Amino acid sequence: MSRLDRIARSVAVAATVAALSWSAAAAAEVQEINLARVNGISMLPLMMMERHQLVQKQAKQAGLGDLNVVWWTSGTSNVNNDGLLAGKIDMAANGVPTLLVLWDKTRGTPIEAKALSSISSNPSTLVTRNKMNSLKDFTDKDRIAVAGVGVAAVYVMLQMAAEKEFGPGNSGKLDNLAVSMSLPDGMTAMLSPRSEITAHFASPPYVDREIKAGRFPLLTAKQILGGGGWDLVLCTTKRFHDANPKTSAAVLAALTEAIEMIKKDKRGAAETYIEMSKEKSSVNDILEQINDPDNEFTTAPHTVMAFASFLYRVGKIKGELKTWKDLFFPEAHQLQGS
Repeated sequence: MSRLDRIARSVAVAATVAALSWSAAAAAEVQEINLARVNGISMLPLMMMERHQLVQKQAKQAGLGDLNVVWWTSGTSNVNNDGLLAGKIDMAANGVPTLLVLWDKTRGTPIEAKALSSISSNPSTLVTRNKMNSLKDFTDKDRIAVAGVGVAAVYVMLQMAAEKEFGPGNSGKLDNLAVSMSLPDGMTAMLSPRSEITAHFASPPYVDREIKAGRFPLLTAKQILGGGGWDLVLCTTKRFHDANPKTSAAVLAALTEAIEMIKKDKRGAAETYIEMSKEKSSVNDILEQINDPDNEFTTAPHTVMAFASFLYRVGKIKGELKTWKDLFFPEAHQLQGS
């Protein structure tokens, strides 16, 4: 038997063993779930779920017993994607463009990534240290902080805006200026006069603090997308979703409950945000952002097709969405999305 034959046989045996192990494990749902998020007002529903142990509550009501819930806080969406693919994270909060790229790479496989639902719709703003009139005012000396070069929603919106400003084929015009930074780090850099960062495409509460500190808003997500903000979605793999339908339903029920809690007690939600984020903000400042009509907490998806159409057209994804439902598991299909 040749070396190649031995390798092929080993791979086949390993695949068979893995399939049998997976089949046995699928009979029972997980006893522990790992969930990932980053910071920011857009993550408030997940913070509410963590603080008030809503997943554990819904799991127990669904007859799943005492589900152990582990929460991870990462800096960027790239980290969440790596965790999902490695199986170390079961569900993660990501922007729609991040999920689209991940879905495109995994579609048709057991780890195909899709969303259970939306979490929030976010009014991100591109803020600059020096007052500018348009994107054409940027020079090679500028640096723009974004939460994830390549796949983050703000990075993709920067490309969408560049194409509108500089014309077809120029979506990457400002790519060389983009720097991947977490939201808190991006804000710190923007507020420091010694930093090389001269612009930050960010969501609340960071962008609000930058504007109050004298930085200048240049462009909003609503202007780029033609109405509405960009969606943060809760995503998982087909493998986890299909093997754990009751657990997935419990997480979705917890998310829905968290959003209802925010709407019923916004001040209490603001207090929870400060507690969970460990940020030095006043309750009134966070409450102001929660009350912003452009900052919506909802399970219904928005602007999915705007991102999907752009990424497909510029060749960032090879799979074309026919409808936003192609990116979501059946649980979300009854929602009024776009």
